[in-house]
Amino acid sequence: MISQGLSLGGTSNLDYMIYLRGSPQDYDNWAEVTGDPSWSYNSVMDYFKKHENYDGLWKDPSISFIKLIFTLLLLIKMLINDLII
Repeated sequence: MISQGLSLGGTSNLDYMIYLRGSPQDYDNWAEVTGDPSWSYNSVMDYFKKHENYDGLWKDPSISFIKLIFTLLLLIKMLINDLII
């Protein structure tokens, strides 16, 4: 069966969850650009594994995946602004 978006908005109404880790080179580049080695791919791999195996409440309340995502989005916005300006 192939899903079709036969409604107002078309296929945007098919809310699929797609998860990608991203390119290791991108993370390593962010670590280099920010001067923060904690952004390297090897450093964030633990967070990926915790997220991929998430089952219920966080075991360690100091880890905030939402905080990580917002920080990543802010960094991407800064990089895009630098490219545009």
